Amino acid sequence: MMGENFLFHVHTPTDVRKMTLTSRPESVNELKLLFKQKFQLDFDFSVSYEDPDFDGQLCSLGDIEELPQKAVLKVVPSVVAESSASGAVAQCTVAQGTVRTEKYSHDFVVPEFTYEVELILAEGNLAYEKTGKRLKLLKGQKHNVLQTIADKINSLTAYPDDKLLGSVAQALVNKHPCLRDPASPGWYAWLYSLKFKMGNYRYKLKQAGCLEVTVNAGKRSKNNPERQPPHSKIKKPRRAEVNFLPNYPRGEDGSTLEQLRQEIVEECKMQDKNMMQIQRLMQTTFALRRKEIISDVLPLADVLVRWPALMLESQISAEFHRITNINLESTFYEHLDQHLLRLHSLYRKKAARSGKVAEALGEILRVYDLQGSSDVNLRRAVALRGLPFYLHEDDATFIKTWDVSQSEFPEIEDLTVGLVLISANSADASLWLCPEKTSVVLEGDMIIEFPTIGQAFVMLFGSLYALDLTYPKQVSNTFEFIQKCLMGLDGESKMKPKVLTLRNELCEE
Repeated sequence: MMGENFLFHVHTPTDVRKMTLTSRPESVNELKLLFKQKFQLDFDFSVSYEDPDFDGQLCSLGDIEELPQKAVLKVVPSVVAESSASGAVAQCTVAQGTVRTEKYSHDFVVPEFTYEVELILAEGNLAYEKTGKRLKLLKGQKHNVLQTIADKINSLTAYPDDKLLGSVAQALVNKHPCLRDPASPGWYAWLYSLKFKMGNYRYKLKQAGCLEVTVNAGKRSKNNPERQPPHSKIKKPRRAEVNFLPNYPRGEDGSTLEQLRQEIVEECKMQDKNMMQIQRLMQTTFALRRKEIISDVLPLADVLVRWPALMLESQISAEFHRITNINLESTFYEHLDQHLLRLHSLYRKKAARSGKVAEALGEILRVYDLQGSSDVNLRRAVALRGLPFYLHEDDATFIKTWDVSQSEFPEIEDLTVGLVLISANSADASLWLCPEKTSVVLEGDMIIEFPTIGQAFVMLFGSLYALDLTYPKQVSNTFEFIQKCLMGLDGESKMKPKVLTLRNELCEE
């Protein structure tokens, strides 16, 4: 192989770059060293590649001889380095104390209480096991229990729903059965205590200046009756956002963060952008950006002018991680790939019937079969293109096709959120699944282009979170499926009937 170039398409947590080597590296460690130098990586990682022998499935690179001459490689941060590679959220929390580092989940782990309360509970559990006698806590002891749990809940969200509060109350009495209340199922009293406690907790947070709750406080009072009442235009997490509206970092204010924002604008104008610098500045200015998007409700066009880094693929992923503490691309592809075979099977079963849904799915599968390829990106495109039809939605006003050699520029002025599939000198049918590029459209403008439909879908989903946009009404089921079933964001909450049906079908043998 000496003398032959090795061409790689390298995906790092913050960028996607092309890399050419004149010869095969001597070892995997040497390849990793080259990556660290080329892409300025300062964390531990492993390398995976899309194996052409197995339809592009990711495979860990353990032997350098396995490295194809032309390949798509992915830098996979180690567990220790994952937080810094995905946005340095954990480090930011230590420095600022305002950013949550846990993702929203109904699987609640009861925290440890004060030493005194833990002793009392241990004795109470023993007594309950022997005699069935329940423990009645003193006022101060119960306050400690509720306060400690409220602190823990707030590390997930300031606005817990009843399902989360119920799981917390249930977990509490399961760990400490002496706290069970007499009525079945034994934890309802704690649920209501926690609900009132979280209301008082939010009031204290408002008094302390926590933006996430003060934004919902309202300004009306006896002396200012003309101002808006409390809880008008509620602004709080709707889609399991963990860091919805954080406070400014300690030691920073609006003016200092504005200076950093201007640095981001200047850096984004550069031909050779310093992605590490942009990442650092975007992390520091996260609270200012969320204030402008959530509280000030800036028009989308103004947000993108002020924050041009939100049109970079790496920063869409990073912003999504800051908001949800979930890795956007790896989570999306991992769960989508798990369901590919089952989705294809469901589509074919539905296509065998009659009706508009069957016709639409049949056309997608016909184009797929004509391609004669089992490329993973093509299979992902089939799954994603078929979702709206299977969920009885019309994607005609969401996805546009454009054959640049035969048709005029598509009318997208009224397209608030959507995709444009673009090809040149191509048959119309092939545009359905394998366009040359796919553009993300926001408020009538093509914002960013991607080589595959799958990449465009996942980045559009990330942009909806980053810019706090609602799901397109015509394909809301599709995006709810992506949110709750693929991304696991608030997946245990109530689903729309069609989404729930599909979720159940995917779980069947």
